[in-house]
Amino acid sequence: MENGPAVTALRRKRTQYCAKLTVLNHDRRELVGNIQKLDDALRLFGVNPGKPAESKPRLWLFRRGELTRMVCTIEREAGAVTSREIAAAIIARMEWNASDAKLLTMVVAKVTDVRARLAKR
Repeated sequence: MENGPAVTALRRKRTQYCAKLTVLNHDRRELVGNIQKLDDALRLFGVNPGKPAESKPRLWLFRRGELTRMVCTIEREAGAVTSREIAAAIIARMEWNASDAKLLTMVVAKVTDVRARLAKR
């Protein structure tokens, strides 16, 4: 079988991933060592370090600048509207579940922040 440019590119990409994995493994070992040192320091003060708290992954609803653009567009089209109305329009445009109260609350808070930032400009 002939080694064409596609095979060469795939091998190069595999080598890059292997190098990244090596770096990540090194960083992981370093972090584990740092955690052990901190646990030892906590034990000196008589505190049981226990298990670390699980952190939730961050939920990104919008890409960079997307929400600001949508808020400006809706304000331009609809005129003077409330943050809740803008949030409802955004949820409709994104084709998300309009009956989800938690989602509406999150989007209203984000729209309010965007409008405050735009007002400062």
